[in-house]
Amino acid sequence: MEGPTRKIHQAAASAFLYLFLSLGSESSPPCIYALRSTIPIGQGLGSSASISVYQQSREAEEQLERINRWAFVGELLIHGNPSGVDNTVATNGHAVLFQRKDYSKPPSVTILRDFPELPLLLVDTCQAKSTAAEVAKVGELKKKHPQVVESILDSIDSIVRSVYDMIEKTDFESDAESVKAIKHLGELMSVNHGLLTSLGVSHPRLERLRYLVDQAGVGWTKLTGAGGGGCAITLLKPESAKQSAQLNGEAAHADGQTSSPSSPLRDLERQLEEEGFEKYETTLGGDGVGILYPAVLNDEEIDQEMFLMAEGMGGVEELVSGRNDQHAWKYWRP
Repeated sequence: MEGPTRKIHQAAASAFLYLFLSLGSESSPPCIYALRSTIPIGQGLGSSASISVYQQSREAEEQLERINRWAFVGELLIHGNPSGVDNTVATNGHAVLFQRKDYSKPPSVTILRDFPELPLLLVDTCQAKSTAAEVAKVGELKKKHPQVVESILDSIDSIVRSVYDMIEKTDFESDAESVKAIKHLGELMSVNHGLLTSLGVSHPRLERLRYLVDQAGVGWTKLTGAGGGGCAITLLKPESAKQSAQLNGEAAHADGQTSSPSSPLRDLERQLEEEGFEKYETTLGGDGVGILYPAVLNDEEIDQEMFLMAEGMGGVEELVSGRNDQHAWKYWRP
């Protein structure tokens, strides 16, 4: 094992060791730690932050702030100069209004606990990217055209404020208000992506993906993380979300049949597969740090061997998903 993968593994191991030594003591009982993740690495999805949050869960009850602070230490060890937004979202879940203008001062953070859990299509372009390179690219553009870049950044800030105001006043229990709010959020996601593209942080694969989603008419798409490749997220339109749930239900009862009905969403999925994109179905605005305790689902204990022998990300996800037990995972909620 060599190159970028080796560096990622070394950084993860170093962060774990540092946190273990910082939080443990000579009286700490011996333990065997096994760690796996179902989040794609290095794709702008906050995988390192979620790992750092996980590492603190044993002693974390009713201590979200403590988890968040130590997770930020893990991020510092892995990334050097992180903003702190990834670990804050991974800890608290839902959504976060986060602003950090001066790194010598704590960030301004507002947790949006009423943010609804919305169906999301997460697509990996399978295009490698460098966060440092993309950040440097924007920095160079800002030096050359400071007023223009500042205006773009101000517009992005306005988008965030608009979404925040919308969430604060929307009753998501009302179907009519919810549909209107989702459209508002989706349209601003598209505008946000356009602004990020104007800063030069998109990529042809990201633009191709956005084109395919727009042509299918199933939702609104924007790049994630620093851009330059990696992943993009698509917020599904309400009618597409219902269609996705229906298709998943049909697939679960297909009894081995390989054919599936045609629909805009299904056709998009086929197109993505043909062009080498990797698709994941997830949600936007879920819970933050949680623990599966005791590690028993449907009267079956998940032991270390089962955990380590689960095949790939899909196997781990299936193993710990709760298997339809909504009360299996316990979350820390203030």
